[in-house]
Amino acid sequence: MMTDRSEGKLDVWIGHRASDAAIVSAASDRVLSVSCFGSAWPDRHHSVEQTWENALSVRERWTSLDQHYASRMFENLAHGGLGTVFAFRSEPTLGRIFRVTGLDACVLPEKAFRMFSRKSFLLRFSDGTGALTPDGCIVDVRATSYSELRRRLGMPFVLKTEDTVSGAGVYLVDSATGWVKVAQIHQRTLLTAWRLVDGVSLNFHFCVSGDDKVRLFEPSVQLLTPVSGLRLFTFGGSSFDVRDRCSTAALAQASAVATEFTGAIAALGYRGVGGIDVVASAERAWVVDLNPRFQGSSAALALDLRYQDVELADFQRAAFGLLDPAACALPAQTHSTAVVGGQLILSFDGRLPGRAKQRVKAGVYDMTSGQPVHARSFDGRFPLESGQILMLDPVPAGFTLAPGAPLARILYPKGSVLGTSSDRVSDLGKLVTALFDIQYS
Repeated sequence: MMTDRSEGKLDVWIGHRASDAAIVSAASDRVLSVSCFGSAWPDRHHSVEQTWENALSVRERWTSLDQHYASRMFENLAHGGLGTVFAFRSEPTLGRIFRVTGLDACVLPEKAFRMFSRKSFLLRFSDGTGALTPDGCIVDVRATSYSELRRRLGMPFVLKTEDTVSGAGVYLVDSATGWVKVAQIHQRTLLTAWRLVDGVSLNFHFCVSGDDKVRLFEPSVQLLTPVSGLRLFTFGGSSFDVRDRCSTAALAQASAVATEFTGAIAALGYRGVGGIDVVASAERAWVVDLNPRFQGSSAALALDLRYQDVELADFQRAAFGLLDPAACALPAQTHSTAVVGGQLILSFDGRLPGRAKQRVKAGVYDMTSGQPVHARSFDGRFPLESGQILMLDPVPAGFTLAPGAPLARILYPKGSVLGTSSDRVSDLGKLVTALFDIQYS
């Protein structure tokens, strides 16, 4: 089935941040971002509703959808001219909705999604001399001892829950005390345990099309150790300046493993856009995570692709038969970013809960005067001018912040001081000092 991309079509993004949905769907006239995965999701991303400021005609609807209500909503949307339905993850409710309404959606079937999203899925690639993932095993904390895991995996080792998202549910165990704490939390939960591997952490976007062809995008380097810039704040994120942070040999190892792994999951039925995390050294590389969905850095990649007249969302449409694959062919098998330097996540680092005291506007900020000046609302245009940064999803005034909570996302262009070194945070320091006023609750 071919999707009519005519004027007035509405793209629906389920379970995505409004800013990501708007950026990746910028070719569409209208975007609706919906959360329908329980009460925890709206609470976690509540700030989006107040801070996106309707850029690119984004509309928010934070709700926990039951099947009847959701079916009726999608039926009404379809009558009004529905474009494409994208989903952060697959749920039984969504499958029933699509069957009832007859809508096509760019989302893996529920059974396939659950297989690829479970962390234990990676264990099938951990055996033998040509293993693609580190040594690992399934752990029942009630029947497994700390000394047993220490002997097998070394110290420290990593524990993950099956439904890990955005780092939640990942534990680095470096002592018996740490093991006891995790065991107390997950007494009735099966975990996966993994050997900790050393190297540069890279993230690859990929897309498997309907003909099983895999397209790999050039990776970003993950900034796993947040940079302490100022009191109460930390920075982490991803950099597309890969060759400044990763050796040629390590990048070659990572690319080879990524190619083999994505080919293997394509043969198992994977379709669409996804991401994998790879840890690489000059001697070896391992896949350490699979994200069967659009990722946190997808919006940054989408902006860069658009500069080269390629739409990331069209890869997803083509993979599910809603667009001719020839319409979104990559200019090369490995794509090099042209204008986006990277993305940083600004987080609250207080020991106690805090509260944002004032409203911070989203959009483009000019840093050339020594202090941040709001230059314009974000309208999808990139690259930015020299000395500018893009702020998305700033936390709203009055919002209570738990320790570690995100305050905003910052995208910067290639050549920016933010991308030259992990300890160069002077521009971010100016931004934080001038705009964010946090008090302890």
